[in-house]
Amino acid sequence: MGENTSKFSATVKSLEDTKVDFNTYLKWLRDVENNPFIESARVDYSLTELMDYVRSKLNNPEVRFWGIFTELDEFIGTIKLDPIDFNQGKAWLGVMIGDSAQRGKGYGQSVLQQVAEYSLVTLKLKELFLGVHKDNLPALNLYLKQGFEVIEANDFSFVMKKNLISPTEL
Repeated sequence: MGENTSKFSATVKSLEDTKVDFNTYLKWLRDVENNPFIESARVDYSLTELMDYVRSKLNNPEVRFWGIFTELDEFIGTIKLDPIDFNQGKAWLGVMIGDSAQRGKGYGQSVLQQVAEYSLVTLKLKELFLGVHKDNLPALNLYLKQGFEVIEANDFSFVMKKNLISPTEL
Protein backbone atom coordinates (compact mmCIF):
# COMPACT_ATOMS: atom_id res chain seq x y z
CA MET A 1 0.00 0.00 0.00
CA GLY A 2 1.12 3.51 -0.68
CA GLU A 3 1.58 6.10 2.00
CA ASN A 4 -1.60 7.91 3.01
CA THR A 5 -1.12 11.50 1.83
CA SER A 6 -4.71 12.58 2.58
CA LYS A 7 -5.35 15.91 4.19
CA PHE A 8 -7.60 14.10 6.64
CA SER A 9 -7.80 10.52 7.78
CA ALA A 10 -11.01 8.56 8.02
CA THR A 11 -11.75 5.28 9.71
CA VAL A 12 -14.04 2.51 8.58
CA LYS A 13 -16.13 0.84 11.27
CA SER A 14 -18.69 -1.91 10.99
CA LEU A 15 -22.17 -0.46 10.90
CA GLU A 16 -23.27 -2.97 13.53
CA ASP A 17 -20.58 -1.77 15.97
CA THR A 18 -21.40 1.93 15.71
CA LYS A 19 -24.11 4.37 16.54
CA VAL A 20 -24.94 5.36 12.97
CA ASP A 21 -27.48 8.13 12.60
CA PHE A 22 -29.82 6.48 10.10
CA ASN A 23 -31.81 9.72 9.74
CA THR A 24 -28.64 11.37 8.40
CA TYR A 25 -27.99 8.40 6.11
CA LEU A 26 -31.57 8.60 4.81
CA LYS A 27 -31.20 12.36 4.24
CA TRP A 28 -28.14 11.71 2.02
CA LEU A 29 -30.04 9.16 -0.04
CA ARG A 30 -32.93 11.57 -0.52
CA ASP A 31 -30.67 14.53 -1.43
CA VAL A 32 -30.37 13.88 -5.16
CA GLU A 33 -29.22 17.47 -5.79
CA ASN A 34 -26.07 17.14 -3.66
CA ASN A 35 -25.63 13.42 -4.39
CA PRO A 36 -26.41 13.11 -8.11
CA PHE A 37 -24.13 10.11 -8.64
CA ILE A 38 -25.41 7.92 -5.81
CA GLU A 39 -27.51 5.28 -7.53
CA SER A 40 -29.42 4.38 -4.38
CA ALA A 41 -30.46 8.05 -4.05
CA ARG A 42 -33.03 7.22 -6.71
CA VAL A 43 -34.88 5.02 -4.20
CA ASP A 44 -37.29 6.62 -1.75
CA TYR A 45 -36.51 4.50 1.29
CA SER A 46 -38.40 4.83 4.53
CA LEU A 47 -36.29 4.80 7.68
CA THR A 48 -37.45 1.25 8.44
CA GLU A 49 -36.62 0.07 4.91
CA LEU A 50 -33.14 1.59 5.12
CA MET A 51 -32.47 -0.07 8.46
CA ASP A 52 -33.77 -3.40 7.10
CA TYR A 53 -31.53 -3.02 4.04
CA VAL A 54 -28.45 -2.39 6.19
CA ARG A 55 -29.34 -5.29 8.49
CA SER A 56 -29.72 -7.63 5.49
CA LYS A 57 -26.29 -6.62 4.20
CA LEU A 58 -24.67 -7.04 7.62
CA ASN A 59 -26.13 -10.55 7.89
CA ASN A 60 -24.89 -11.59 4.44
CA PRO A 61 -21.54 -13.48 4.53
CA GLU A 62 -20.75 -12.21 1.01
CA VAL A 63 -20.91 -8.56 2.08
CA ARG A 64 -18.77 -6.30 4.25
CA PHE A 65 -20.45 -2.97 5.05
CA TRP A 66 -18.83 -0.13 6.99
CA GLY A 67 -19.54 3.42 8.01
CA ILE A 68 -16.94 6.07 7.21
CA PHE A 69 -16.02 8.24 10.18
CA THR A 70 -13.80 11.33 10.43
CA GLU A 71 -11.02 11.73 12.95
CA LEU A 72 -13.67 13.46 15.13
CA ASP A 73 -15.86 10.32 14.84
CA GLU A 74 -18.42 12.04 12.58
CA PHE A 75 -20.38 9.68 10.32
CA ILE A 76 -19.83 10.95 6.74
CA GLY A 77 -20.54 7.98 4.48
CA THR A 78 -20.45 4.28 3.78
CA ILE A 79 -18.25 1.80 1.97
CA LYS A 80 -19.01 -1.81 1.18
CA LEU A 81 -17.83 -4.89 -0.64
CA ASP A 82 -20.91 -6.40 -2.25
CA PRO A 83 -20.89 -9.08 -3.46
CA ILE A 84 -17.69 -10.83 -2.49
CA ASP A 85 -16.77 -13.87 -4.58
CA PHE A 86 -14.38 -15.77 -2.35
CA ASN A 87 -13.86 -18.53 -4.93
CA GLN A 88 -12.67 -16.15 -7.62
CA GLY A 89 -11.01 -13.73 -5.18
CA LYS A 90 -12.89 -10.62 -6.23
CA ALA A 91 -15.49 -8.19 -4.95
CA TRP A 92 -17.50 -5.18 -6.05
CA LEU A 93 -16.81 -2.00 -4.12
CA GLY A 94 -19.25 0.81 -3.38
CA VAL A 95 -18.25 4.10 -1.77
CA MET A 96 -20.47 6.97 -0.70
CA ILE A 97 -19.29 10.14 1.00
CA GLY A 98 -22.84 11.22 1.73
CA ASP A 99 -21.92 14.41 3.56
CA SER A 100 -21.13 16.64 0.58
CA ALA A 101 -19.22 19.11 2.80
CA GLN A 102 -16.68 16.35 3.53
CA ARG A 103 -15.84 15.55 -0.10
CA GLY A 104 -12.45 16.46 -1.52
CA LYS A 105 -10.71 16.31 1.85
CA GLY A 106 -8.95 12.98 1.33
CA TYR A 107 -11.36 10.76 3.25
CA GLY A 108 -12.07 8.68 0.14
CA GLN A 109 -8.37 8.04 -0.38
CA SER A 110 -7.97 7.03 3.24
CA VAL A 111 -10.85 4.53 3.28
CA LEU A 112 -10.03 3.06 -0.12
CA GLN A 113 -6.54 2.24 1.13
CA GLN A 114 -7.94 0.64 4.29
CA VAL A 115 -10.50 -1.47 2.44
CA ALA A 116 -8.00 -2.55 -0.23
CA GLU A 117 -5.58 -3.70 2.46
CA TYR A 118 -8.37 -5.51 4.36
CA SER A 119 -9.52 -7.14 1.12
CA LEU A 120 -6.05 -8.45 0.37
CA VAL A 121 -4.80 -9.38 3.84
CA THR A 122 -7.96 -10.52 5.62
CA LEU A 123 -10.23 -11.70 2.81
CA LYS A 124 -7.41 -12.86 0.49
CA LEU A 125 -9.01 -11.15 -2.51
CA LYS A 126 -7.11 -10.49 -5.72
CA GLU A 127 -9.29 -7.88 -7.43
CA LEU A 128 -11.75 -5.11 -6.65
CA PHE A 129 -14.29 -3.79 -9.15
CA LEU A 130 -16.50 -0.70 -9.09
CA GLY A 131 -18.76 1.35 -11.26
CA VAL A 132 -18.51 5.11 -11.57
CA HIS A 133 -20.57 7.63 -13.52
CA LYS A 134 -18.53 9.25 -16.31
CA ASP A 135 -19.47 12.73 -15.08
CA ASN A 136 -18.28 12.06 -11.53
CA LEU A 137 -14.79 13.38 -12.24
CA PRO A 138 -13.63 13.74 -8.60
CA ALA A 139 -14.45 10.06 -7.92
CA LEU A 140 -13.00 8.93 -11.24
CA ASN A 141 -9.74 10.76 -10.54
CA LEU A 142 -9.62 9.33 -7.01
CA TYR A 143 -10.04 5.78 -8.29
CA LEU A 144 -7.37 6.27 -10.96
CA LYS A 145 -4.94 7.59 -8.31
CA GLN A 146 -5.73 4.55 -6.16
CA GLY A 147 -4.71 2.16 -8.94
CA PHE A 148 -8.05 1.36 -10.51
CA GLU A 149 -8.17 1.13 -14.30
CA VAL A 150 -11.10 1.43 -16.68
CA ILE A 151 -11.96 -1.97 -18.14
CA GLU A 152 -15.42 -1.25 -19.61
CA ALA A 153 -17.36 1.82 -20.65
CA ASN A 154 -20.85 2.69 -21.81
CA ASP A 155 -22.57 6.01 -22.50
CA PHE A 156 -22.97 6.78 -18.80
CA SER A 157 -20.39 4.96 -16.72
CA PHE A 158 -17.14 3.09 -16.40
CA VAL A 159 -16.39 -0.25 -14.81
CA MET A 160 -13.02 -0.10 -13.09
CA LYS A 161 -10.77 -2.78 -11.65
CA LYS A 162 -7.89 -2.75 -9.19
CA ASN A 163 -5.47 -5.66 -8.92
CA LEU A 164 -4.62 -6.17 -5.26
CA ILE A 165 -1.65 -8.41 -6.02
CA SER A 166 1.04 -7.94 -8.62
CA PRO A 167 0.77 -9.99 -11.83
CA THR A 168 3.86 -11.98 -10.77
CA GLU A 169 1.94 -13.21 -7.69
CA LEU A 170 -1.05 -14.52 -9.66
